[in-house]
Amino acid sequence: MKWNKVMLITCIIGGILLLKIMLSVTNIFRYYKIPVIVNEPTIRKGSYVFCSRFATPKVLDFICFRGITPNGNETLLFRLCGLPGDIVEIKNGMLFINGVNVDDKLELKNEYVISEREFYKSAALQNEEDLYILRTTSDSLIIFLSKTFIKNENIDARQVIFPTSYLDSAIYQVFKRNWNQDQFGPITIPADKFFVLGDNRHNALDSRYLGLIDKKDFLSTVVIP
Repeated sequence: MKWNKVMLITCIIGGILLLKIMLSVTNIFRYYKIPVIVNEPTIRKGSYVFCSRFATPKVLDFICFRGITPNGNETLLFRLCGLPGDIVEIKNGMLFINGVNVDDKLELKNEYVISEREFYKSAALQNEEDLYILRTTSDSLIIFLSKTFIKNENIDARQVIFPTSYLDSAIYQVFKRNWNQDQFGPITIPADKFFVLGDNRHNALDSRYLGLIDKKDFLSTVVIP
């Protein structure tokens, strides 16, 4: 009787492990631990997401795909912001898809300038996890924050928006256009291509830098962010 219980438990554990391997290998259903901050505040570094290749991706879904970065071939995760035939444009830091401002419905991180004094008087800022800071002058900082955080904590901050006169050489190498992170497009997404963006808009190596994503490189859609 005791032996039968051991066998039953062993079979159950083995079955669970086998199912996990099959689901992971086939991409029917798998999970990823997020090691980066490119999609904050929506998907935080260190969190888990669950994905399925049988969930048809829609605009503004998060998707996983194969991509080539400076580190080589990687599995990447970004928000899908353009399907074949869509017209995508970023104007003054705001994303428009087919002429509609979609950033109004998203919680994003952007680049803000705040004074050093403002930073040190805010306990919330000093306690914020994964705070990415760039010093610009002796008395001001550039910080990546969300509008909601700034509003809730009553922080005096100015959003950084690159003007049309600023040329991003890395974007130019990909698209051969005088565009930058905040002034991009319009571009019509070709057949069999996707356009993706990170929610941490000034801190993401997304389609603006990697180029358009081949649909054949699509792996899965995030179903539980």
